[in-house]
Amino acid sequence: MAEDEVIERGEDTTVVIRRRHPLHTAILWVGRIVAVLLLLVAAAVLYLNTGSGRQFIVNQIAGVSPASGLKVSVGRIEGSVLWNATLYDVKFRDAKNKLFLTVPAVELNWRPYKFPFSGLDVRSLVLHHGTLYAKPTLNPGNPNAPTLPASTKGTTWMAPPRNPVWMRASADSSTSERPPIGTHWSSCGPMDSYA
Repeated sequence: MAEDEVIERGEDTTVVIRRRHPLHTAILWVGRIVAVLLLLVAAAVLYLNTGSGRQFIVNQIAGVSPASGLKVSVGRIEGSVLWNATLYDVKFRDAKNKLFLTVPAVELNWRPYKFPFSGLDVRSLVLHHGTLYAKPTLNPGNPNAPTLPASTKGTTWMAPPRNPVWMRASADSSTSERPPIGTHWSSCGPMDSYA
């Protein structure tokens, strides 16, 4: 980009054109692009922590349809969706659209921004006072398939499909008995005891 500098001397007018070095111009444009991208990311983070942003996430969760046929619906989300959130009125349905589990509150402590670099980082996932109604009927899957989908509605994940999933989960207390189907539980033990 050239800058014009006009120097007037009596009747004669001299125009001096100063050209910036191409590297200087490139650095300015790269800086501007990075600044705009950072502003967009900041705006997205702020939006996701508003009521309409949380509702957007609730709608996205309801729209996910894995090959197993599992459907999850969330009533509302409180807290920061990027760090610590509490999901209320969580319902799980199987491939036949039969409700098999309801959980009034799920506490989620995670770091989604780490996913592209080191895998899914769920610090803790705590289910409070769930009710198991029936054994779910899920579609059989490929045992060699990745844990996370390669893409969701045309959006490709930025991470390789074999990224590790780090999670610590529990369901209210330390007893490891499986609750009878059709009953309410308030203490079930660690999630891995049901494997």
